[in-house]
This record gives sequence, C-alpha cells and structure tokens, in this order.
Amino acid sequence: QENAKLQKEADGLGLQILDLKKQLDNLQAYGKGKADEAGQLAAGMENLQKRLDELERQKKAAEARAAMFRQLAEKLRSMVDAGQIKVTVRNGRMLLVLPNDILFDSGKTELKPEGKDALAKVAKVLATMDRRFLVAGHTDNLPIKTKKFQSNWELSTQRALEVVRLLIDNGMKPSQVGAAGYAEYDPAAYNATA
Repeated sequence: QENAKLQKEADGLGLQILDLKKQLDNLQAYGKGKADEAGQLAAGMENLQKRLDELERQKKAAEARAAMFRQLAEKLRSMVDAGQIKVTVRNGRMLLVLPNDILFDSGKTELKPEGKDALAKVAKVLATMDRRFLVAGHTDNLPIKTKKFQSNWELSTQRALEVVRLLIDNGMKPSQVGAAGYAEYDPAAYNATA
C-alpha cells in the first residue's frame, strides 16, 4: 500500500514536472520571441538613427552649399548688378552664367575683351574658395565643320579650354578647374530665341 501510495505520488510529481517543463518551454519560447522582438526593435531603432544621422549630414551639407551660394553671390554682387554674370542653381549645381555675347562670337573661340575682363574678376573671387569648378562650353545649334572644328563638340570644348586658361592666368590653381564641352545639347534657351 505504501509502495502504491509512493508510486501514485511519484506519478503525480512526474505529471507536475511535465507540466512545469511545458510551462518552462512556453516561457522560453515567449522570452525568445520577446528577445527577437527586442532585437528587431533595436535593429529598427539603429536603422532609424543611421537615417537620422544621414539626414542631419545632408541638411548640414545643404546649409553649407546655401551659405556658399550666398557668399559667392555677394562677392560677385557688382557683376550681377551690372548684368555681367548670373549666379543660379540648376540640377543641384551652382552655376555662374556669363552671357555669350560678352564671351564669344558665333563659331569662334577667341574671348572678347569684355569677356576677358569679366572672367578676370570671376577668377579672383573663385581663387579664394576651396572648391573645384567645371567650365562648361556651349554652342548654338548651327552646324560647324571646318579644318579646326569638325563639330560643335570641338568648338564648345575649345571655348571651355580658353576660359580655363584665362582663369588660371588670373590666379586660379589648375587643380581647381576643369573643362567640358556640351555643344548645342545643353541650351540655356531654345535656339529660336536671341
């Protein structure tokens, strides 16, 4: 009888042990789920923090570009007011636009005296800035084919090189400036306009 009683007690304890093991497994699974959830939340928070840091960096960079734009526009104020140059932003880039009529005659690469004077002033301002600049040469859409220029590409590139040389001659470092030609494919306005 004692043995049967003890066996019954042992069986009951065995059932309790199984129940406790089941509860423990459930708690571990719940804890693992919560740990996974906590890990996912932590990863999400880390990603959000990285995104926030990147947005802060982009904001600071945009503010720095805006401040530089204002500073450059102020330094060139007299030329802007005289209509010799226009400071603008296009496609996220700051542009210094000089009217073609003060720079080159149609189909030519020789800088006009008025253009040389304007570019000399611009060079003095740009030389003080710790930036790199790209001189973009353009043409109208009239085709050209001479010994010197097979197309408007060569003409526009030569114009850019002429301006680069003048900028360097007036104080800019060669490492600060580069040249590119866009021919007639990046017009400021339709070619039907003056």
